[in-house]
Amino acid sequence: MQKIDQVIIVGKNSDFTSRIKSSIESTGMAEQIKLALNGGHAFLYLDHLHLGKKLKESKILVLLDMNTPIVDGWDFLKDYANASQLEKENVIIVIMNEHLSNEEKSKASKMGANYFLFSSFTVNALTYIVQKHFFNSTVRKIRNCYETFRPLRLGAA
Repeated sequence: MQKIDQVIIVGKNSDFTSRIKSSIESTGMAEQIKLALNGGHAFLYLDHLHLGKKLKESKILVLLDMNTPIVDGWDFLKDYANASQLEKENVIIVIMNEHLSNEEKSKASKMGANYFLFSSFTVNALTYIVQKHFFNSTVRKIRNCYETFRPLRLGAA
């Protein structure tokens, strides 16, 4: 499997984000994994990569919880949509939220979101998204990322 440079996990629940981080680390999918408490921190990471000229050469996956404090996922998407300087072809935004309506999903897509997963997604679904999006890989196709794989027990210790 080919690796991406960075995963940014945006979420308010540190247990949940730590378990996602551990699951992703176990796959070896990314060189670096960062945890962000809210959308503002995640946007700062992306902007920092851009200013350091690393975003052009990097492949970034953002796992975005829409319900974070202070700067939520919608604020992040608004800033991202307005940031014309960012190399967006190098960034995948995956929203982790099962409570979005079809209208909200459409709005988020227009603002830059690429994929939507339930919070109980599997690492296999993420691997498929990353390999397909960045490497046009012929990994086993997933018909529906929401239902194909049984969810990891991220809530269990």
